[in-house]
Amino acid sequence: MSDTDHAIRKEYDSLKKSHDIHSLRRLIRGQNRVVDTSEYKTKDHAISTYLRNKHGHKKVDSAFGFTKKESFQSFKSYIAEEANYKVEIEGLPTMYISASGPTELKMKLRKLLKKADMIKNVERVLDGEVRKHFRMKAQGKDDEGGAE
Repeated sequence: MSDTDHAIRKEYDSLKKSHDIHSLRRLIRGQNRVVDTSEYKTKDHAISTYLRNKHGHKKVDSAFGFTKKESFQSFKSYIAEEANYKVEIEGLPTMYISASGPTELKMKLRKLLKKADMIKNVERVLDGEVRKHFRMKAQGKDDEGGAE
């Protein structure tokens, strides 16, 4: 990965953290290439357009490891990585749920549950831990290490 690629990725991360959709639309308008920015509904789409206008398609594609055949959908899939979360809810066994973030997961759970305080814990876990848990469960062993 070249220094330019690294700089583009850093710029992407800083834009994602420090700007909301409205300020990103202002940045795009400031580039004097796009007048109507209402089509940019997500931060990812706006950041992609901003970076592509600033650095060019080839440099942005190489920074994120895309080939010529891959399109914006590939960029979007790079961004939308889902992680596994260990969820403990009062009165239910421990569950493992995939989501893009803990806040999104908690919001969905709150909509499903009558009481929001029933959610005891939401903790991110690695894929290997999830596989280990289900292997142990299939063998009839407890997750903490002792046999049932």
